Amino acid sequence: GRVLGADASAPDEKETAVGQAVGQSRAKLRTREAFQLAWKEKFKGKGTDMSIPSKEEAHVKFGRYIETDQRALRDIRARMSMLAARLELAVAAECYAEAAALRDELKVQRLRDPLQIRQHLWAEMQAAGKAGDLDRAASLRLSVQEVERYLPQFQLGGDWEGIYASHGKETVRVHYEGSTLIAVKIIGDANVPKGEITFTADLSPAGLLGPIGGDAVSHPAEKIRMVLEGHLENVVAIQGRGQVAKAGFQSPTFIDGQLLLFEEGVLGFIFLPMASMIVFERVFEETDKATAGDNETQKAHNIADSNIGNTDNDNNNNTNTARPRDGF
Repeated sequence: GRVLGADASAPDEKETAVGQAVGQSRAKLRTREAFQLAWKEKFKGKGTDMSIPSKEEAHVKFGRYIETDQRALRDIRARMSMLAARLELAVAAECYAEAAALRDELKVQRLRDPLQIRQHLWAEMQAAGKAGDLDRAASLRLSVQEVERYLPQFQLGGDWEGIYASHGKETVRVHYEGSTLIAVKIIGDANVPKGEITFTADLSPAGLLGPIGGDAVSHPAEKIRMVLEGHLENVVAIQGRGQVAKAGFQSPTFIDGQLLLFEEGVLGFIFLPMASMIVFERVFEETDKATAGDNETQKAHNIADSNIGNTDNDNNNNTNTARPRDGF
């Protein structure tokens, strides 16, 4: 009788567990959808145009293998990382036949990634310039500019506004030096004044970060990116450095950071040791405002104070103590 009774109750327990799991899954989905909707409404029309030319156009210019969809590119880049790791192991083990096959597949995957193509063209351009072949260098420069049209991280030049904690709204100007994005303050504060670099980002393939689940979390503040990637689609994360200093621009130093690009055309920068993220919105020219809808009220938002994803109270206390001494 006890055995029968236990067997009879087992299906009910399983059904209850399944029901709870389904309910939790639906609740997470609703939360994610609500977050996405709020984010899109908050930043609608406040970023740069992240649209890229069609895949068909890319195939004509760079071959049929090239990929332009951000989600597909993320998978391709993850596969390239895996292939590179396997290739290194195969060479170390002197498995040269396997290494050759891995090398060939890695070459094919690189032809699919616009960032890898740009890196190759840039190296060829520099080599041509050093060799004195200026005509070839000029031609390659045009090719580099063409492939950059398919990379949102190379479409950010110009002015952006962000809220720098207690300093309030500040304006930065983004420009490029080779494969480095540089943001310079044109409205600064007592810590990092006008004319100084506020952050940089490494736009080479080496600087591109995979999803937070695939990279080791090097700092608790990376939970900010983990939450954003869990709720938003196609977030592009790039390794960077942010500048902080004491009042009067004393003891300036660059600290680890991450540049984030969002589908809405806004960008964010996380100052990792400060556990702080600034969201930047595009500053539109007067000629753009006439057609930019609600873009006349350009605001930026610092979401660090919400402590997104930060559950370490000791870390929060340390961060708050540091802020009066050092600022960005």
